[in-house]
Amino acid sequence: MQEQNLIGELRYQDLEESFETIEKDLNVCKYPSHRIPIASLKLKEGARAMGWNVDEIPRWVKYGHPPLFKEKRMTMQETYLKNYLDNGGHFLSSSEVFSIGKDRIGWRLKCKIGGKKTFVKSKNVILSAGTLGTPKILRNSGILHGFNTKFQVHPTLKIVAQFRDEVNYDNFGI
Repeated sequence: MQEQNLIGELRYQDLEESFETIEKDLNVCKYPSHRIPIASLKLKEGARAMGWNVDEIPRWVKYGHPPLFKEKRMTMQETYLKNYLDNGGHFLSSSEVFSIGKDRIGWRLKCKIGGKKTFVKSKNVILSAGTLGTPKILRNSGILHGFNTKFQVHPTLKIVAQFRDEVNYDNFGI
């Protein structure tokens, strides 16, 4: 598998420093304990009452300071894409990539740009097409050959409940 995917002797330990850098760049963290929304605390309380394990999943968010406490989601647009563009990178909007392939000098992308099908050549490619788009492109390219490419989606459920206390606030989000 390592040879087939051009990753050689890549091991987890080889990536640890990169993981730490990425977590720092994206500001991966949990909610500041003094700012956890009341609605989240109510969910946690209810889950614990039912004997469920409760763990907070760290998020890519930069939390503001008083008095505004404004949150800033550390999306790719706010972090790596911004850095890439600031350093002379190019970005094609209104485009769609169908497949990618390696040739002697780099990568060849089969795509549609502004409604016209074409090919783009590049020395390097960062493929970031989302949870569904990335594997679709890799599968179309024959790169996921031999891998389990089934995806599972977990359903979400919205429930309305009435509490004695105020649990939501303006711009609460999810």
